[in-house]
Amino acid sequence: MDANLENLLRAYSAGEIDQLALQELTGLWCGDILLALAERGLPLPRVDSTLDFNPAQCALCGEIFA
Repeated sequence: MDANLENLLRAYSAGEIDQLALQELTGLWCGDILLALAERGLPLPRVDSTLDFNPAQCALCGEIFA
C-alpha cells in the first residue's frame, strides 16, 4: 500500500486525480491528505478555474483578489 499511496499522492499533487478519488482509494480525509503531501514535500494541486468559469467571471475574480 505504501508504494501505491505514494503514486496516488503524486497523481493527486499533479492534478491527475481529484480529492474524492484519492479519498475513496486511500481512506484518507482532507487533513490526512494535506499532512501526507507535506511529509513528502509534494505541492498542493492547482485548479484550472477556466474550466468552471467564463472569461468575465475570471476577470472579476482577478480584480477582487489581485
